[in-house]
Amino acid sequence: PEFGGGIPDGKELKCYHLGGQSGPIGFPEQLDTRYDHTSLKKQGLSIGSGAVVVLDDTVCIIDYLKKVSEFFIHESCGKCVPCREGNRQMYMILHKFATGLATEKDFERLERLSFTMATASSCGLGQSASTALDSCLKHRREEFQAHINGICPVCLNSRKYGDQYAY
Repeated sequence: PEFGGGIPDGKELKCYHLGGQSGPIGFPEQLDTRYDHTSLKKQGLSIGSGAVVVLDDTVCIIDYLKKVSEFFIHESCGKCVPCREGNRQMYMILHKFATGLATEKDFERLERLSFTMATASSCGLGQSASTALDSCLKHRREEFQAHINGICPVCLNSRKYGDQYAY
């Protein structure tokens, strides 16, 4: 709290996004990690550009990942199919989760898509576009599952499930 003031209004830390949009997402259980390359790497984290975004417990992780996907859709040069189409597909699958329309098969689709983008994209943008998603699937898979079951507490308080599929 002495640096940055902490999270206002008594809210709890949900996660933090390190190193810009192409960086991994960290979670409260990783907070005690030293902020150096070696220590962060052991935790699956990285410094990247040095940017840090802090999210409180009122943020739906799926909605945040959709915003990350929108960034990569916008930034993609469009020349490379794995990046251009992969980011669009990733957004559409995340939208299915956000609206309660995803199924168990969508986990597999996201994981396969992430692997393809990371290994087949022509440049670092496409190769790192799914880094945030990967860390969330690894550490907070239950939040994705809550969307399949229509029980995400953040979303239940903010909107109805089953919104029209769009993008």
